[in-house]
Amino acid sequence: MPIMPNITPYLSALLFAVTGCAQQPIKELKNTEASEVDLNSFAFWKNKVDTNSCSGDFNAPDERLIKIFNLSNEHKLLQVACDFGAYQDSHRSYLINSHGAILKPAILNTPVNEELNKLNPSNTVWGSFSLTDNSTLELLYLSAGSGACGYRAIYSISTLLEDGRAIPTSIYGDTNCYNGNLVPNWPLIKLER
Repeated sequence: MPIMPNITPYLSALLFAVTGCAQQPIKELKNTEASEVDLNSFAFWKNKVDTNSCSGDFNAPDERLIKIFNLSNEHKLLQVACDFGAYQDSHRSYLINSHGAILKPAILNTPVNEELNKLNPSNTVWGSFSLTDNSTLELLYLSAGSGACGYRAIYSISTLLEDGRAIPTSIYGDTNCYNGNLVPNWPLIKLER
């Protein structure tokens, strides 16, 4: 029979050290610097924006939930995810200032379903925004993930900033997903006024 060393004194010392550390008071860490507003955090916006009637998973990463575009020195466009899709989401849009105050909802006229020449105003739109230059904002809506059909609506930033509403200056689109036309080749749509 092998001889086991008596480890009881070692276990006692280890147990004493562990319980002694556990009984030490925990020091509170206090932040002495005033933190800046994190506009790119959904936690900052969740009580300020209307997510009623939205079905999005608001535990998703902030990169999916929040997008902010600089429209001018004083104004930004806040885009908050509302409903999630396979290749694009719907968003509620707001004009905000650089301090995170919501100035007003952004109402954009977008095409009605497959009738690209008829427009409907809404605060919630499907698709993704991009700034094409300092004066225009583009909304790209895909009816198919391949980019074979959908529309591109171009908006004037100055018109949107005036009263929070914008009608597209131009729309390019295609409702036929099988003719081989992709986004760059979509024709200009004549709008009903």
